Amino acid sequence: MKIALVIKDYSLKKGGLERYVVNLSKELEKMGHDVHVFANFRDTPEYSGITFHHVPIIKFSFILKNFSFAVNSRHLLEDKDFDIINGFSRIYPLDVYRIGHKVRRHLLNVQYPNKFKKFLKCFSIKHLTILYLEEQVFKQKNHKKIIANSELGKKHAIYYHAVPKNNIEVIYNGVDLNKFNPTVRSLYRDETRKKFGIKKNEIVLLFVGRNFKLKGVKTIIESISLLWEKKEKIRVLIAGKGNPSSFLKLAKKLNVENKIFFAGESNKIEKFYAAGDIFVFPTLYDPFANVCLEAMACGLPVITTKMNGASEIIKNGRNGYVVEDYTSPGELAARITDLLPKDLRENMNACAFETAKQYTPSNNAARVEKLYENILKNK
Repeated sequence: MKIALVIKDYSLKKGGLERYVVNLSKELEKMGHDVHVFANFRDTPEYSGITFHHVPIIKFSFILKNFSFAVNSRHLLEDKDFDIINGFSRIYPLDVYRIGHKVRRHLLNVQYPNKFKKFLKCFSIKHLTILYLEEQVFKQKNHKKIIANSELGKKHAIYYHAVPKNNIEVIYNGVDLNKFNPTVRSLYRDETRKKFGIKKNEIVLLFVGRNFKLKGVKTIIESISLLWEKKEKIRVLIAGKGNPSSFLKLAKKLNVENKIFFAGESNKIEKFYAAGDIFVFPTLYDPFANVCLEAMACGLPVITTKMNGASEIIKNGRNGYVVEDYTSPGELAARITDLLPKDLRENMNACAFETAKQYTPSNNAARVEKLYENILKNK
């Protein structure tokens, strides 16, 4: 098949969605397909067999960036005679749209529970742009199939955009086990912990993410303040893009600033997984946080919330815990406390890796390929 994958950023550094598309493109090429990637930005080396098409955008404003990417992508795709066009950014029309971004209407509900504030936010240029593009993508005339990376994502597409449930295929993410696996601990653990002054006998709670507010860093810091009374040897390592200033102020106010390290971004994210003992991700909302799967592949038990699609592959007490109330530092602290005994963590380390082994890029690509073939049969 001649396949076009369309995403604004084709990158192994920027986020879970971007890494997913890079891995998917490589797997589809291995399967013998003619793979073309349409993107504005690329920071990966050229891969033999994958053709890259640069999509120009107008960078002066948020609205122009998004609309120009959608328009210019459509223009470049014209007359190319692709068997399948699979979009990961909000463009239309196409054959398949994979819900990688958060469903914006639900995001606004969880970010702004105050109705008046939400009303004001809905009229910002940024939100109006995304809401419009999202509405177009989900219209039945603009896609043949939707891929959701979790049952949560499927539920939101049905609830907010009336997508027929038989038009949505749930295909969980895949994780690169060559890069993310338990051997990273022997390769990078001592080096990374030494860099941040973390002692061998200290327990590291790891967070990896790009939106600190949405992903629950505040709840992590508040939960640590509750554990401080127990004088546990705990440190928190926070990796990812974001402004830490307000969170450092909170940590100082709660007298736990010496327990928190903000590490910034890295293109060797596996080094952070190697340094961790427990992966903590109390997100307000995420269709499927791929960092949870990456952490499990590296042998870390995961604590996350039921508003993360990745919670669907977590079994309480076996490979992690699912927190019911994402705003409750007390509930998070209780689950962290459950994982403090070393022997329990070591048992869950093995279970976490066994879970991750079921979700490989090749298995994911095989299911995606089957979906493509079914669409072609009905074209």
